[in-house]
Amino acid sequence: MLHRSILVIHLALLFIAAFFSFLTVRSYEEMTTTVPAGVVWASSNDQTANHSQITETVEGFARETGVSVALQVPDLRDPGSVRHLYLAPGREGALASDWLEDGYPVFGHTMDTRVHPFGELDRDDPRGFYLVFGTEADTDAFEATLAGIGLHDTNSEGGYALRWTDLFRLGGDLSFALIITVLCGITVTGSGVLLNARNYGVLRLQGYSYTRILARDLVQIGRFYLLAGGCTAVGITAALLLYNGLAQFALFARIAGWLLALFLGTALLTHAFALALLQATSLLDALKGRIPARPATASAYAVRVPALVLVLVSVSLVVHSAQNLREHRKEFDTYSEAGQASRITLSGSVDFAEVGESMDPLVGGWLRQADEEGQIILSVRQQSAILAPPGEPGPGADLLVVNDTYLEHQEILSPDGERYGPSDTVRVLLPQSLAEWGETVAQSAGEQAASWNSFGRPAGGDPQRFDTEVLPTADGQEVFTYGSDGPVGRPRVPFLDDPMIFVLPDGAVLSDQLYVTFATQAGIVFPDPEEVEESIATPPFSTYINGLQMVVTSLADDYAEQVRHLRLQSFNLAAATGVLVMTAVAVCLVHVRTRAQTIFAKHISGWRFTAIHRRLLVAEGALALAFLGWAALRAFRVLIRVDGPTAPGTLAPTPEQAAVAALEPLLAIAIAGGGLLLIAAILLHFHRRIVREGAAQA
Repeated sequence: MLHRSILVIHLALLFIAAFFSFLTVRSYEEMTTTVPAGVVWASSNDQTANHSQITETVEGFARETGVSVALQVPDLRDPGSVRHLYLAPGREGALASDWLEDGYPVFGHTMDTRVHPFGELDRDDPRGFYLVFGTEADTDAFEATLAGIGLHDTNSEGGYALRWTDLFRLGGDLSFALIITVLCGITVTGSGVLLNARNYGVLRLQGYSYTRILARDLVQIGRFYLLAGGCTAVGITAALLLYNGLAQFALFARIAGWLLALFLGTALLTHAFALALLQATSLLDALKGRIPARPATASAYAVRVPALVLVLVSVSLVVHSAQNLREHRKEFDTYSEAGQASRITLSGSVDFAEVGESMDPLVGGWLRQADEEGQIILSVRQQSAILAPPGEPGPGADLLVVNDTYLEHQEILSPDGERYGPSDTVRVLLPQSLAEWGETVAQSAGEQAASWNSFGRPAGGDPQRFDTEVLPTADGQEVFTYGSDGPVGRPRVPFLDDPMIFVLPDGAVLSDQLYVTFATQAGIVFPDPEEVEESIATPPFSTYINGLQMVVTSLADDYAEQVRHLRLQSFNLAAATGVLVMTAVAVCLVHVRTRAQTIFAKHISGWRFTAIHRRLLVAEGALALAFLGWAALRAFRVLIRVDGPTAPGTLAPTPEQAAVAALEPLLAIAIAGGGLLLIAAILLHFHRRIVREGAAQA
């Protein structure tokens, strides 16, 4: 009979494959439609066809070829949770042809996909991503059809259709979970075979060859899958029937099948390898349950060492995600005070040449006029190095670029407790802790303002100069960012602690191109979106602006994503801990099985427990010290960049990253100490077992 741990891990792999498949399909659906489709990215429009001609061309292609075609459009007010498909259905029975009547087959409940007839599209310039639910040849034919009416792809070699495998291939929590699960399957399977060493020895005594023993085990595993696997499949299918009516079930089953094949393949290879190790022992040793020491020990540590690293990384990720989640909970009250404040999102389906020729002057000029009239709040995070002389390090503090309207909505206090308001000059509000930077910042701020004013404009002429002053702010202030994007490599955060604040007069400094740039960084907010909603929904602005999302809605989307991250990372931590425990069992098992007689003899001779098992305990101690050294070096490399100036182009760790890095050595001590205690406990259990069996035989 197979050891029960092998059956347990195979049952667990069944459920894990289904669980990962569920997460994959749900995440995949949030990014794009999950039904196979080619992608045609129309980013250029030479205006050779009007709206009705474009509609007739797309619908005519669907009728003539029988292939359904849809234009994917984000929702104007909630682009993170709602998308629209304007569909030209193909022949009856073709992919997506029934969506107008039956709706899109939604797998999860996080993304709402609404399907409309293509004729209802009210955009005069229908650029964007077209989904072609046919073959690659159909996609090429449709791209040629669009080119015939002036819609081209000028930004790439063609649209890329996201695949579910990309969620694992591109890294992230899912790929991390996949690695841990594979290691878990390897560890438990190998341990299960080794624990069954004595039974395999009996089979060898009965004349069973390695091939026959392996075939016997594979037959038993196959029977287990027929029974347990069948029951599990029925149960999962029933659960999905209740959850979503079996929508996207074929995709779910295909992903689960591929994942199960990966898990099963590695588990069976490990089974065969562990069985081969047992075959290398003599028959007499096999009947006594002995295991080949060196290869078995090397195999166990080949998994144990990465397991230690995975546990530390998993704990750090869980701590970081828990901190982010706690901060997000606090932020809801502040975001709710922002009311209907919303930020625009710009379309990416615009020809690169058109961005500078049409989009920047139109949208940037409109935003600058709105800024002059006090209709927008500017809140843009930048690196503080921009306020230092070229080539010299900056103060290392956070920098927030705002306008006067921001100061009307958010309270920034001086050391005397007075609130800062609008002004005609460029100002830098500097925390008292950075007072020594005042002279340097004063000089650099005027130069930076002049650079921003001339950015994107034709060269020539004297740059405009701006009066600049540096003023102090009271220490201990949390400054609201409205959730704007951070500099490259920095996460989005709602508050900055004691940042430098670069205040610009409304509409007087930034060029049109910079207004557009800052809009793409979620740095421009409309306190009253009703004033602009009608404007951006009609040409020409509707060509370039495709979203107006409330900042509180954006926070809700971020919060939901953080919850999902924390759940999966917690699973990873539990699985990695399980791998670490099982490798401890495997190491101790190999140790006692290869030295059973020596252990018993030394015990009855009065040797201490630590002396009997000195070799294993020393090896584990050395591993723990090496692990602690690696963790300390890893933390040091992060913390050394926290204090002191940062060079241009480099980023200091965020406070959250620094806090987790400072905690990692303590976490490593806890992990290493727990691992040593676990080794000692397991070793003591096996030691007592050997003593009892030896005494009984004597």
